[in-house]
Amino acid sequence: MLGRRAAYPEYVDWLAELRQQGGFNFVTQPRDFPMNSTFTNHPKARTYGEIAESVLNSRRVKEAILDQARRTAQPIEKVRCDAEATLKVMAHNWGLQSTRIFGYSVAKVLERIFDAIYVNSGQVKRIRELCKSDPVVFMPSHRTYLDFLLLSLFCFEYEVPLPAIAAGMDFMNSWFMSEVLRRSGAFFIRRSIGQPDSQFLLTEAQRKQIKKFAHVVVGKLDQNAVITIWSLACVTMAQCLSNDDSTVFTYAEVHSEVMKLLRLLEALDVTVNIAVSVNEDLRYYLNLHSELFEPVDMTRSNFYLKLVDFPVEKEGNVARKLMERSVSRLILATYSNTMMHSICDVGCVAAIILGRNVDNMSTLEAHYRALQKILEREFVYVPGLESTSLQNAITRLQRAGIVNVFADNVHVLQREHLLVLWNLISPYILNFALVIEALLALELPSYSIKNVLLQSQKV
Repeated sequence: MLGRRAAYPEYVDWLAELRQQGGFNFVTQPRDFPMNSTFTNHPKARTYGEIAESVLNSRRVKEAILDQARRTAQPIEKVRCDAEATLKVMAHNWGLQSTRIFGYSVAKVLERIFDAIYVNSGQVKRIRELCKSDPVVFMPSHRTYLDFLLLSLFCFEYEVPLPAIAAGMDFMNSWFMSEVLRRSGAFFIRRSIGQPDSQFLLTEAQRKQIKKFAHVVVGKLDQNAVITIWSLACVTMAQCLSNDDSTVFTYAEVHSEVMKLLRLLEALDVTVNIAVSVNEDLRYYLNLHSELFEPVDMTRSNFYLKLVDFPVEKEGNVARKLMERSVSRLILATYSNTMMHSICDVGCVAAIILGRNVDNMSTLEAHYRALQKILEREFVYVPGLESTSLQNAITRLQRAGIVNVFADNVHVLQREHLLVLWNLISPYILNFALVIEALLALELPSYSIKNVLLQSQKV
């Protein structure tokens, strides 16, 4: 099963509770954050100075200081002072009072820009218990730049120890922002510092394992993602535009196509979050994104939807008119992407069966592996588990009654549904083909990314 429903009792509307409680009452309530007892049965909070001293006296830092002193022929004390200065720049200086002040400001902003924020309170409470005995690392999805701020607020609400936030040195460019973040638990790291030190280099086996783990994590994020009706609506509109870019939709047409896609996704074990009903949800999102369309009365039972052209100030490598038309199409594509992970595997199978006329399972697997590798930047798959991924895709298609497998051959039962899946995945394959075409057209022994981009835009 893919996708989640953000519904009570599993999920609660945290923002509704915040509005009822009031921002000031929220940030001033007493908090009791549990201490981790991994290394001692009597843990105690440490000051900023104590943590810094502990870091400087750790075995690995001491070894690094000695190594640097040997390589640069500098006194050990001088190198240690440099290490202290570096640590001071990097380290957070978290304080609960600062967090309360910052949290109040963020909470007021959230009330203005969001209608609702749903939290799985039961799972957050489980994390609170885990923090008492295990180290916990949060990995935000970064679907918005507010992820790490939201995470800190949820931890504050449910009395989970507030996380230290890894932030790039970019934030240091603003003294005010860096200090606000530092006092709210952010520590700063460089994305790269010259060539890596040999003692910190990973083996090839370690690199592969970390990459595999990262893909598993992202796969879990996709598996638990909330897919909305708006994502389905954007997919259906984008599909129509790919056939005729001047298409003018009607609400009834969009609603009808969304219903067809919804039934197909449900047959494929994909959960789509419907807050009220398909009709009410669709109207809500169309109103929310009304700037994408020419003005129209959306309260009517049926109405026309025509995408607007967004003004572009300067002529670029692409004609201005094309750029103006592209903005709204790109927005549709971006929202469409939030559901594509749910059908990428079955879509690839559909593309191979219909596009390559393949029905043998062994041949299908060879093509499937190749297509996954080609699209690895678009869709996450776990390296080494391609066969499992294919088998899961075939199983989903069989349960939906779209294909059947007999004597190692795939038999198509519902070609029209398979064609829908092929059409959904084909833009990603065509984009790849377009870049290949651009590379061949360059006819150069070497080329830069800029060259390829410019040629792709022309193609």
